[in-house]
Amino acid sequence: MNFLKGPALVAGISLIAIAAVACGGQSAPAPAAAPALPVQAATATQVLPTATQIPSTAVPAPTTSASVPTSTPEIAATSTATPVPPTAAPSATAVPPTAVPPTAAPTPEPRVQEVATDIIGFVLEDLQVQVGTTITWTNRDAAPHTTSAGKPPNRTTDFWRSDNLGQGDSYSFTFDVAGEFAYFCEIHPGMTATITVSEGG
Repeated sequence: MNFLKGPALVAGISLIAIAAVACGGQSAPAPAAAPALPVQAATATQVLPTATQIPSTAVPAPTTSASVPTSTPEIAATSTATPVPPTAAPSATAVPPTAVPPTAAPTPEPRVQEVATDIIGFVLEDLQVQVGTTITWTNRDAAPHTTSAGKPPNRTTDFWRSDNLGQGDSYSFTFDVAGEFAYFCEIHPGMTATITVSEGG
């Protein structure tokens, strides 16, 4: 047998009260007391809210990674220059030599030289000179002397001959031709010497 429980019992009692009021307010005879029914205490059913498990979205924590310098290997510089083949030098065109007419060698001019010689101690000096040389004789003796081309007693008249030279006097002659020439002192024929004249080298 089912017993009214909790809210259903309260609702039933309320309906009975409303019906009595509707019947004119007459109070109906009180019903006999019904046997006491065992009232079972309402069991409060505790409805626990179901916790909906929300999946937690894992937020990645910011990672602070230390900047690790990465060493980039250096690439050795490679020469990209394109080798240029050597350019052949243009061959020289042989030019025939131009004939140059021979020129006559210039005639060497006589070298002008000065040679000084003293007449001293009754001695004339042997000399060797080149063409173009001028010889100057100076008498250093107290006695007079001469310088004359030739051999005693013959004097060469077409060559040189000095006057009588006193002490300190001089005489000069230039030899323009090569050869060997003897000369002497006409005042003292024992005084003889030779002058050799050669072509200039």
